[in-house]
Amino acid sequence: MTPSNHGLKHFAIAAAIYLVSFFVAFAPYAFIQDPEQVAKMMGGAGGWALIAATLFAMVAFVMNLLGVWASLKTLLQGPSSKATFGLLLNMLPVVVILSLLYSYRAMMF
Repeated sequence: MTPSNHGLKHFAIAAAIYLVSFFVAFAPYAFIQDPEQVAKMMGGAGGWALIAATLFAMVAFVMNLLGVWASLKTLLQGPSSKATFGLLLNMLPVVVILSLLYSYRAMMF
């Protein structure tokens, strides 16, 4: 029985969602030159784009957690380089996001 690479698939999907989140967050400001227009945009469509980008990033974070779980499940079946690589790739965004949340916990909560 060959081990699956669901962890790598979860990472690829999460990476694509993170990329979409980045473009959704910053696309409204791409062609604006005036700082006053940026301020007006943040109160309207830019603010909604930021909320949407945050939701996309949360979905990608959940995909990374599912990738960690799938990689650990595959590693329990037997050692595999794909499962180990998938585990490491999925753990990177999880550790970075959790460390950012921990370091800015006083500001957020």
